[in-house]
Amino acid sequence: MRTAQRSSPFIYNGTTYLPVRAVGEAIGKQVTWDGGSQTVYLGEAPGSRTWLLDVCPPYETRALYTEASNFKMDGNTYTHGFHTYEYYAGYGLFNLNGEYSRLSCDIGHLEGFSSRDRQVEIYLDGDLSQVIDIPSEAMVTHFDIPLHNALQLKIVADSAVGFANCELS
Repeated sequence: MRTAQRSSPFIYNGTTYLPVRAVGEAIGKQVTWDGGSQTVYLGEAPGSRTWLLDVCPPYETRALYTEASNFKMDGNTYTHGFHTYEYYAGYGLFNLNGEYSRLSCDIGHLEGFSSRDRQVEIYLDGDLSQVIDIPSEAMVTHFDIPLHNALQLKIVADSAVGFANCELS
């Protein structure tokens, strides 16, 4: 039996049906189909991860490279992240809309640039919230950064700093 796809509301036996994708788009939620369980998820699907760049790409940057699919730190290849340029300090502004309480990420020196101390500053709604020091030759370190449901996140980093596996919750 073939099912017709509908893109507008319809009424059947006195019940109004709405297309899930249109509803999701209208309220700004992702719609996911799990074929294995024959389930539609509106919003976050169980077990899924919310990557920073997927849901909150930076709306302003300077010397911040967000287009890379992967980059190297400490001999490992990382994904779901971004980095500052090798020779320029940079920043990124992210519109969080007050929807997140934590940013989890791995922060370290880009491969080949661990010869000096680096620093990362985290600003929430314009106020300095946290300073992260990255000593020279330090290994990549995991950080859980409290976001306090801020509207805006600003990350300022010295040159050649990588942010990998950047997950929001």
